[in-house]
Amino acid sequence: MRPPAEVEVLNDVNDELINLYRVVQHHPEEFIRQLKWTISSRQVFKWLNDMPPETLTDIQRAARFY
Repeated sequence: MRPPAEVEVLNDVNDELINLYRVVQHHPEEFIRQLKWTISSRQVFKWLNDMPPETLTDIQRAARFY
């Protein structure tokens, strides 16, 4: 059995998945707060899908991806 690594690296092709992981790791309370007040409807879903990701914060992008 090899010794544990000093550094762990998470790689993925999907930038949104990496952003979600980072937000949950460093800002879990804010991520949960963002989800708590999210309204779900087809219109909101379409609106979020049409919104350019560069206009959102990392936490908003993570909540949208989730």
